[in-house]
Amino acid sequence: MTNWLPRLALALTCLAACAGVAGAQPYLSRVITIVVPVAPGGVSDTLARALALRLTQSLGQQVIVENHGGAAHTIGAAAVAKSAPDGYTLLLTGGTALIPSQYKSLPYDTEKDLAPVSGLITNSQGVVSNPALPVSNVAELVALAKSKPEGLNYANFGAGGQFNMALLSSMTGAKFVGVPYRGSAPAMNDVIAGHVPMMVVSVGLASPQARAGNA
Repeated sequence: MTNWLPRLALALTCLAACAGVAGAQPYLSRVITIVVPVAPGGVSDTLARALALRLTQSLGQQVIVENHGGAAHTIGAAAVAKSAPDGYTLLLTGGTALIPSQYKSLPYDTEKDLAPVSGLITNSQGVVSNPALPVSNVAELVALAKSKPEGLNYANFGAGGQFNMALLSSMTGAKFVGVPYRGSAPAMNDVIAGHVPMMVVSVGLASPQARAGNA
């Protein structure tokens, strides 16, 4: 299975209206918020909290993290897009919320309402499953999915995993059905518990669980 390599990036509300605000008070006069559009505990959340700590130390102003999960990152992205264009609200996202072609419609304009700040990391993904699932490689996973007329469920918390499973389905003819989750951490917990058999997740998040024999 070809890995999808999402690039986590930082974006903020466009600063076209900032000149007047900057004239009223100096920048960094209050708390900066990094919005993470997934549930706590995943790669994006962990990265955001590490970044917030470093920025707090280097800027001398408190930087906090808020989680707004759901709707494939678009709830959090919308919250940032609709915030005041003053540079105090940032969005840390895998980028799918910034690609309008992936959605029927978005409650914001990715070109006008958000501005890119910086790329942060490149993130490889892999497939993990509950140990009870009788597969040990992708070929066996595909064969199992093909044996089920209703398809094989997977925990779906973002476009990265969805794209990967759609690609695998189109390449093999196997059917995979996404079960929506607000983030990778609750999805991983349910895979470990056996409530859903498998998921596509960041290798960095999956590796400690795999070494512990949990997934």
